[in-house]
Amino acid sequence: MKKLLRCFMLCSFGILTLASNPREALFNKAKDNLFRNPEKTIKISNPLLKDESDVKKKAELYLTLSKAYIANAILISH
Repeated sequence: MKKLLRCFMLCSFGILTLASNPREALFNKAKDNLFRNPEKTIKISNPLLKDESDVKKKAELYLTLSKAYIANAILISH
């Protein structure tokens, strides 16, 4: 199940890594590392969240952060 999820994440977000600006590239990198390295996702997403003014992007960042914290808790408990 983890392999399938990991494959899905890589396929869906791998296409988005060719972003038009550096902030988008960082955000895509954070999403790509979400389940493999949630701590890295948290470190990348927090500064992006502080500087973001667009409400939709802030919501995406909060959602990514919440998933990263949950994934981190699951990794720690195992």
